[in-house]
Amino acid sequence: MSRPVPPVPAEPGPRPRPAADPYVMSPGEQLMCEWEARHDVAAPGSRALPGALQHYLAESHSREACDRAAQPPPSRPRRPSQAPAPAEHTPWWRRPAR
Repeated sequence: MSRPVPPVPAEPGPRPRPAADPYVMSPGEQLMCEWEARHDVAAPGSRALPGALQHYLAESHSREACDRAAQPPPSRPRRPSQAPAPAEHTPWWRRPAR
């Protein structure tokens, strides 16, 4: 018994190319995307309306205030040089000057 000889292709065809990564952009593509983004921002009529801007700012301020309110207040250690508060409340105009 003899060994079988592997078939040799008659004509070598083009080798298959590896698939391109869809998330990689060439430097030329990156420059073009950057130019398009700058052009879109600078296009006339793309300015934000004052009402929409005010709504956005009010909403973000409200969200930040809610986040601050959800955190516990920082505890301040009492300095020993501070005098304890008087037992009765005296108005500010009757307190002695420091």
